[in-house]
Amino acid sequence: AGTLTEEDIDKVVLRLIRFAYENIVREIEGVTFDIEKHNTIARKAAEGGAVLLKNDGILPISKKQSIAVIGKLAKKIRYQGGGSSHILPTKLTSFTDALDKVGQPYEYADGYVLKGEGYKKSLINKAVKAAKGKDVVLLFIGLTDAFESEGYDRRHIKMPSSHVTLINEILKVNKNVVVVLSCGSPVEIGDWDKSVKGILNLYLGGQAGGEAAYNLLYGKVNPSGKLAETFPVHEDDYLGSKYFRMGPRTVEYREGIYVGYRYYDSAKKRVKYPFGYGLSYTQFEYSNLRISANAINEGDPLTVTFTVKNVGKVAGAEIAQLYVSDVESTLYRPEKELKGFKKVFLQPGEEKDVEITLDSRAFAYYNVEIKDWHVESGDFKILVGASSRDIKLEGIVNVTSKNPDAPIPDYKAAAPCYYDIANATEIPVAQFEALYGAKMIENRPYEKGELLANNTIGQCRVSPFGKFMYNLCVGVVNLVALSSENPEMLTNSVKDMPYRTIAAWSMGFISKRSLDGLVDMLNGRKGGFRRFLKGFGKEKEEKNEKK
Repeated sequence: AGTLTEEDIDKVVLRLIRFAYENIVREIEGVTFDIEKHNTIARKAAEGGAVLLKNDGILPISKKQSIAVIGKLAKKIRYQGGGSSHILPTKLTSFTDALDKVGQPYEYADGYVLKGEGYKKSLINKAVKAAKGKDVVLLFIGLTDAFESEGYDRRHIKMPSSHVTLINEILKVNKNVVVVLSCGSPVEIGDWDKSVKGILNLYLGGQAGGEAAYNLLYGKVNPSGKLAETFPVHEDDYLGSKYFRMGPRTVEYREGIYVGYRYYDSAKKRVKYPFGYGLSYTQFEYSNLRISANAINEGDPLTVTFTVKNVGKVAGAEIAQLYVSDVESTLYRPEKELKGFKKVFLQPGEEKDVEITLDSRAFAYYNVEIKDWHVESGDFKILVGASSRDIKLEGIVNVTSKNPDAPIPDYKAAAPCYYDIANATEIPVAQFEALYGAKMIENRPYEKGELLANNTIGQCRVSPFGKFMYNLCVGVVNLVALSSENPEMLTNSVKDMPYRTIAAWSMGFISKRSLDGLVDMLNGRKGGFRRFLKGFGKEKEEKNEKK
């Protein structure tokens, strides 16, 4: 925390003014951009980011095969996140648009609606009918805006129930199912992945996501994306999930450094798809690991070289990953950590050397005792692989610290669970407090008399006036949301909105004095309404006088 001088603020404002002026000049000078060129960039980004999770030989599809395209997300593409990030693209191509463009025949069915759980029996029946007798069923499912959006956290990692029901019903009449996932984060897949023959994770594919899906499914582009997160078997497999739904006063990140693959790999948890995982229409072979030195001093670079060969029949790209593992450390550390990666493009039979250089930070951890990054002397494993769970090559290097006498935090006695995370079934609050260095605040509900401007509209229901304001705000938003594509986002955003935000959005009508009066009213203090009225509009008047 700190303060800003008026000169500091002037510098920022001048940069904004300069930026606005330069853009106006560009408009005046008639600067344009190539819409098709930018769309090509969007398509290539979507193609490169999609991850092939399963392929039992069903992909790529032949144009001669008959297909059923099922799922509203195939026609109404989810190309971006929900909320204020929404933009209007210059072009927008869904998967069915892409099929229509090339004249590829298909039979389409919605399968579900995009609101709530999406279940509608008549739509499922039509989808099942469309799937019968087709060579391949392309089933587009995932997370809708109602399940994943700005303004509120996901309550679980499941997909809408109608999507899972749809998969199971389709599999009863056709086993040649390829699932195309549209979601911005991991989902709980369940057991249906054992029955479908292919899964392509398209994520949120952007404006050209439909074209990208077509090119990937039909083999015009070879999938090369890798997962940037772990897909767990079950949500509860992650120890941190026990502490996610906390509040109302604090949320305790008890998991510490054990986030994502750093937890799953350290805890030896079975996962559905590991970090860094992704298939291709070809196969790659790793060999010939070379490390530039067996021992280095902190500060010296370390170059790791290895060979990747395309041993399949089609051209493709592989993202090779380099992990570092501290063999023995005083402070608890993850089993391994990603420290570098490179994407290499290879023709069939072609091989290339891949070179990744590590600096000292690759071996360091943040030492709270010295308030700086620190390397502890010792051996480190150099691990090269296709994912965090598919290590192909292994070497070792010894690193000598430039600060060997630095005090190293040791929590073995006070917080032993962090040193044996594989056997931990909980993270006791006392051990987290030892790590955090302070006692946790009691997470009891707020009471009338202690509410502040930072409290949310939902938290303030503990007082009669707070309950009135909650019902008023939610009621108004529900009316507005009737015409919205994502009413859940609007409603939940209001519930979690701090009262100070109301003042910020009031265009100066609700001044600081009015906000203080509003808080007094929430707490049942006398004179709050009078203070609210006296301050109403004052900030706007003062701004107008200055002008």
